[in-house]
Amino acid sequence: MARIVVVTGSPGVGKTTLVKSLGGDPSFRIMSVADEMLPLAAEKGWAKHRDELRYMDNEQITTLRNYAFAKIAASDGNVIIDTHATVEQNGRYVPGLPGDAMEKFKGLMAGIIYIDASTDDILARRESDKERVREKEARHIIHMQRAINISALSYYSSYLNVPLYVVTNRQGRLDESMEKFKSCIYDAFKVKK
Repeated sequence: MARIVVVTGSPGVGKTTLVKSLGGDPSFRIMSVADEMLPLAAEKGWAKHRDELRYMDNEQITTLRNYAFAKIAASDGNVIIDTHATVEQNGRYVPGLPGDAMEKFKGLMAGIIYIDASTDDILARRESDKERVREKEARHIIHMQRAINISALSYYSSYLNVPLYVVTNRQGRLDESMEKFKSCIYDAFKVKK
């Protein structure tokens, strides 16, 4: 049976970088919801790469997300889920962790970790990321994304009765952010460093 910690944050906040900083620690298995969704999306002809997933209709997203969440819930050991709390689609916010999907994790969750950064840091990271297809968004949109994400995560934390950790990933202070992130992971899973 899986024990799950969800790690989430706005695109460009440095979430995946922090998750990868666990670097092969055998105490954890890292799973990305988008990576679990993509093979089925490709098989159905809905998307070829992960940045296309956010533009699918609700029915397609629900199908793929339920598939990914069922696969994750069926895993064993300590599982870290790399995902988004919400996905913004031209001013429309779609939950990344909707209630019906979260039911699959009830009783399996150990915590939620929200990675945050300043709006300016997020903007700079998105602009410098050449590996992903990122939209150029105005400061007020990113600020709104951050506010909606923390609101959604506060609800999930209460609904699932698990702690919500917040790690601020400041520009130029990655080592400090990695240490704080690892501390939250170890605390949530009750694993000794």
